Amino acid sequence: MPLELLHALARAPLPMRIDDPADIDKLRALQAAGQVRAQIPPARQGLGGHEEQAPAVVFEITRLGMMAVQAFGPPVHDPAAAWAPGMPLPTAQPAFQASLR
Repeated sequence: MPLELLHALARAPLPMRIDDPADIDKLRALQAAGQVRAQIPPARQGLGGHEEQAPAVVFEITRLGMMAVQAFGPPVHDPAAAWAPGMPLPTAQPAFQASLR
């Protein structure tokens, strides 16, 4: 899921090289959503008809991406993502919550 990758990137030093084609596909979605700034080479047809993907490089998480990291907490099934520097403390409430009055 792209959000899991976004959370991992938020905890990592940037720039970061991404080699896994599945993660590069997630990175494409994050870039299309304006949440990261990255260089993603196009995939090309290799020998034998197999698709080849050169590594991508993530340069930054945009303001919109950081807002998504803060608004949508880390995945509950990833204990390593519970908290990292730059993320709000787990007790913090999202600023955009509407009142139910």
